[in-house]
Amino acid sequence: MLFNETFSSKIANIFWLPNQKVQKGDKVVIDTKKGVSYFYNNEDKTTSYFFYYLGQDKPLNSNSDNTCVVVFHTSWMVERVPCNARN
Repeated sequence: MLFNETFSSKIANIFWLPNQKVQKGDKVVIDTKKGVSYFYNNEDKTTSYFFYYLGQDKPLNSNSDNTCVVVFHTSWMVERVPCNARN
């Protein structure tokens, strides 16, 4: 949501999902309330994954209209780069 035509790059909370293979049609739920992460198999052969973090008593943006959740996918590639100790 845009207020006063400004944006903020402030990152208040961050959550890195654990490595988990998912298939097309699976559901992933990230919740800020208290809970234990789990998954279950759905009748339609998909899987639902539930992740909890922060352990809050209520969701982070339950009382605020000026916040949003941003989710993005990234992939990492690590490559060894030779280091020349002699300059």
